[in-house]
Parts: sequence; structure tokens; C-alpha cells
Amino acid sequence: MYLINKFCRWSAADAQRVKYWTVRLVAGSAALTVATAFALASYGAFYYFFIPRLSHQLPVYLDYSAPMTTTITTTSAAPLTAVAYVPISPDGSSRIFTSAQGYRVSLHLTLPTSPTNRAQDNFMVGVELLDAQNATAYAARRPGLLPYRSTATRLGRTILRALPLALGWIRETESLRLVLLEDMRDDGTWPITHMYVTLGNRRIQTYSIVAHFDVQYTGLRYYMYYWSVPTAAFFVCLSVVWQAFAALVSWRVLDTYASNLPLPSPRASSRSRHLPLESSRAPSPAPGPSSSSSSLSRRRRPQAIQRSRSRRNASNGSSSSIGRRTPSPQPTQFEELAEPVRPPSPLSETDPEPLDPVEATQPILTETQVVSTESNVAALPAEDAEDQVSL
Repeated sequence: MYLINKFCRWSAADAQRVKYWTVRLVAGSAALTVATAFALASYGAFYYFFIPRLSHQLPVYLDYSAPMTTTITTTSAAPLTAVAYVPISPDGSSRIFTSAQGYRVSLHLTLPTSPTNRAQDNFMVGVELLDAQNATAYAARRPGLLPYRSTATRLGRTILRALPLALGWIRETESLRLVLLEDMRDDGTWPITHMYVTLGNRRIQTYSIVAHFDVQYTGLRYYMYYWSVPTAAFFVCLSVVWQAFAALVSWRVLDTYASNLPLPSPRASSRSRHLPLESSRAPSPAPGPSSSSSSLSRRRRPQAIQRSRSRRNASNGSSSSIGRRTPSPQPTQFEELAEPVRPPSPLSETDPEPLDPVEATQPILTETQVVSTESNVAALPAEDAEDQVSL
């Protein structure tokens, strides 16, 4: 209930904040998923091309006939009794070995537990690896011997396996594994194309012989194969981090490049909306003949009004003596703005002509008073303004 009430008290700002972080979370999860998928695909492709095949198995077919010494190349001085030619790369161009990768070469012999084999002594097994020019790259010889078992042991094994032996499910055989080369590395310039396998004693009976080339992982290949899960997790996380770093650097570079680009000219409406108040106002027109004449007429209008009022007062007081001044009526709003009336000075000989007493009593208005008078006229009602203008 507390959570419901708290949710109901959410404001619009809280909802906007939740929406913002939700969008960020979804976008971040999608980006992380894409980066992880790309890292897994990259690691899988790298694993496929970098890790060689674990083992190569080639069948060996011995030839028990008389050896043809003119066609067989071997480093052994003993007479060959059983020889097998094993093609590794028949066309001479295809390669099954990874360059500079170590391999263990071994022979797996399946021998019957016949009295003939039990009666034999040690025998020698040799191998020679040759390139396309029939030059020997590796050669090795190892001794072999059938494991010894006593008569009682053989009898007990035969009794225990009597039924499978009678049904033909198993055979009385012994397996022998001989390691011939521990670290065979194929040369990239002259790859190995074929090999010869020799058996020193032709009396040895065999069911099958298989040549095994087992890769010996070292360095990074060792960890990627035998510790595949931790290595994959490490490289996937490293790839995701590098992708995030590359994306951040690319974003910064693009942002810097975009900030240095010139902006396109906006529309007139948007320009006027974004400009400050002083710049958005229309500039005042330059003073010309029409503007000067209108300002002159506005200046003369209050003077004409004052002059007509003075003439009216002078006509009303014409019956009185010239030396006595007629008391001025209640000052109007125009007279309050005017300067105080100064009495006319006596005429001097330097004056060109005497001034009219009516005109001498007219006040001299300054430019500031004229502007104030215009604003007062505009503030009067329409009828009073017309009367004042007509006067």
C-alpha cells in the first residue's frame, strides 16, 4: 500500500525522469546485447581459424612383398621387410598441418595374440617424412615388443571372455602404441607431402596400423583449448570493453566535428524568435525631409495654441489701460509646462523694431517640453484634443 500511495504521489517531473532512465536502460541493454553477440561471433571465428585440428589419423598398409629399393627412400641401413607408403598431401599443395605447430607422431599397432607373435623378439618400426622434392624432413626409429602375459593370465582372460569370443564380438588382440616423434613441425616453405613406414621383422603379424598426428598445444592455443570457458569469457569481456571505448571515442570525434561545422541559416520567424529584444525591434528610419517637417509641425502646434489663447486674452482686456496687466486666467496644462512669462524689456536704440506685446509674452518651449506636450495632448479625450488642435 505504501508503494501504491508513493506511486500515486508521483509528479510529472518524476514520471519524466522514470521515462528518461527507462529509455536509457533499454538502449544500453540493446547495445550491450549487440556488442556481446558481436564479441562471441568474433571469438568463435578466431577460435576456428587459430586452433588447429586436434588429431589427424592416416591408415598404414604394409607391403610384405620384396622391397623395391629403387623407388623407396629411407635412411635405414637394415634390409626392409615390410614397407608402407602413406600419402599426406597427394596433390602436393593441400596441407593438413598448421605451420610452426608442434605435432606428436605415433603408430598404433593392433597385433593378434598368436603363438607366432608371442615367440618374436623386439622388432624395429621406422618412419620417414618427406616433402614434394622427396627430401627427408624427419626420420625416426623405435623398438617394439608384444606385452608379456603368463599362461595362467591368458587362461583366465580367455574364460572371462569366452562368450563374446564365441559370438565374435571381440577378438584376441593386443594394442601397441609407439611414439616416434615428439615435436614435429611442418615447414611453410617445404610442406610435408608423404611418409614411409617400415616394419623391421616381416614375421610380425598385424591386424591394422594407424599413424596418429596429435597436435601439441602451447601458449595461447593451450589456454584456448584446455581452459576454453575462462579464456572465452575473458576475451569476450575484453572485446565488449574495447567496443565501448571505440564507440565513446567515435562519438567524441563526431561531436567535435559537428560542432565545428557552419550552421545553416534559420527561417525568418525562428530567427526573430531567438534574437534578443533590442535586435528584434525594427530600426528607426533615417531622418529625412518628411520626418524633419513632421517634427517641425509638432513643435509649432503648441506654440500656435498658446499664441491663439494669448490673443483671446488680449482682446478681452483691450478696454483696460495699456500699463495695467490683465490677470491671467487659471493656467492650463500647457501653461504649466511653459516657462514663466517675462515682462518685455524697454526698447533700446539697438533693437531693429519693437516686438508685439502679445508675442513678447509668449513662452519659449524647449524640445523636451514639446515632447511632453504632445504626450499630454494624446492623453486628452478626443473632443478636447480636437478643440485644442483647431485653436
